Amino acid sequence: MRHALNPVHAGLLRGLRAMLRRDALLANWLEPAAGGLPGLVVEDFDCVPWASLNFAGFRHRLMLRLTGEAAAVMAARARLEALLVEPELTTAGHVLIEMAVEAAEEAALPDGRVVLGLEIAALTIAE
Repeated sequence: MRHALNPVHAGLLRGLRAMLRRDALLANWLEPAAGGLPGLVVEDFDCVPWASLNFAGFRHRLMLRLTGEAAAVMAARARLEALLVEPELTTAGHVLIEMAVEAAEEAALPDGRVVLGLEIAALTIAE
């Protein structure tokens, strides 16, 4: 089942993918690995309206899954967290205020690989 995306959330997803493609370490995670499965998958996403006294925007939640060798997964996580400190993302009509990994859950697979689920939260406000 596909979720309906509002234009801001769709732009945020496109911007995140573009940011990952520009990074030498993370770009490889977007391509299918041996066995045909990509190493990084957007599992779920959500977007809810947000407002303060002066601004209106959206709170976004993205669930990512990294699958691979433990050392490579941890290196990718560290690199992603570093990029999210000051992400270079643009979304038409909105400004990205903050984006960070809020939660992580790791599980070992029988073949020795690990699966790491990351919850990323973001806040955008209308320009």
